[in-house]
Amino acid sequence: MTDAGTVSTATILFSDMVASTAMRVALGDAAANEVRRKHDSVLTSVIERHGGRLVKSLGDGLMASFTGSAEAVAAAIDMQREIDRGARRAADDTGVGSAALTGADAVHVVSLLSWRYRDPGLLVAQRLGAAPRTTTVTGMGGNSPQSLVNL
Repeated sequence: MTDAGTVSTATILFSDMVASTAMRVALGDAAANEVRRKHDSVLTSVIERHGGRLVKSLGDGLMASFTGSAEAVAAAIDMQREIDRGARRAADDTGVGSAALTGADAVHVVSLLSWRYRDPGLLVAQRLGAAPRTTTVTGMGGNSPQSLVNL
């Protein structure tokens, strides 16, 4: 309910930094916190650019609210594009360039209610130019995202 007593609809968007625990172990707390800060800053800018509002930081993800679903979907697409650009810049910064991305031997994706692709991991791999040996998509709900961290 709004202050005027009218009902309004909101579209809620969640983001999650997959494998954040493994990243923290590999990088250490200070470096992992810096990656998370940059991640959150980039995604918050995307949320605001699409008229959304950051509701809450979830530690390894964000919760945002939008007045319409079209804005939320556009923001989600732009979030993926920004993360893709960041991954490519990071790969270039390592000195191995796109080989770090195209050489991926596995791609794991958390299942999404709104996307009904037969093999979303393969779509991500194709976008990266990779030919992974395996692709995985989780089931819905429960500890499905956590299952990818535990692979």
